[in-house]
Amino acid sequence: MKGRMNRRVFAGSLIGAGAALATGSKLITPARAQFSPDWWLATMTGWAGQFLPQFRDNLNNGANPYFMDWHSFSSAALAIRGVEREFGLDQILESQYGIDGDATWATDWAYQEGGWDQFNALTSLGYSYLSAKFQFGESWDGLMRTNQQTSPYINGTGPMSSLLGDGFPGWVETPPKPAWSCYDADMMNVYPWYRLDGIENPYVPTLPTDKRPNPIAMINIPNPCQFLKWTVALSSIAIRVMKASGLAAKYPLYANGAEAARDVAAFVVFVLC
Repeated sequence: MKGRMNRRVFAGSLIGAGAALATGSKLITPARAQFSPDWWLATMTGWAGQFLPQFRDNLNNGANPYFMDWHSFSSAALAIRGVEREFGLDQILESQYGIDGDATWATDWAYQEGGWDQFNALTSLGYSYLSAKFQFGESWDGLMRTNQQTSPYINGTGPMSSLLGDGFPGWVETPPKPAWSCYDADMMNVYPWYRLDGIENPYVPTLPTDKRPNPIAMINIPNPCQFLKWTVALSSIAIRVMKASGLAAKYPLYANGAEAARDVAAFVVFVLC
């Protein structure tokens, strides 16, 4: 991977394919209450808001991507999406249906995929793919899979899920563990986004996985670049929406982390796709 970080805004060009959609139905989603206490959100955004920009800068300055900690990167990026969702990202997008083009695209595709949980799992898949590609030989097993199935169910017929391999439709798994070396309370201390008093944060996107038997559990995404582009697209939309919502003002390092995660994924798209 060579070259300097390209910081162009990718959202407009990446979403173009989703502008004209077959359905105009609006997704009805009940509002969620804030799950996490403020101290934890401040800790998590502070950690991610420092780690992710440093990771981006290292990549931009010529670090060998195959020797970088992509798993911590993807873990932090998923945590950022969890914070955005906890502060109403899904509901804000849905409330702007038919008014804002990006929100209309997201809501329509969430409807076709079966809900916001599915939509966020699929649009976050690019972050996990980067971890598998550069750090774990494109193996799902390297992602520290929990192998614990949970909701939502990936239908395999939506605009994103229909492009996955045959092994993906079905129940998702809980988010990957940040590491094998620490568990439970220690996990929360080292990776504060992962667990809160032993309870997994329900807002962190889940992991759609290839269900082929272990150990032959390789990634089977026919067009990973397209999923990376969707990851960049929603990340760009979320940053704009959540800055306007006041999240960035409440947790100043949130935007640093969110923009850095988006930039890294966009850089990979620019270089490899």
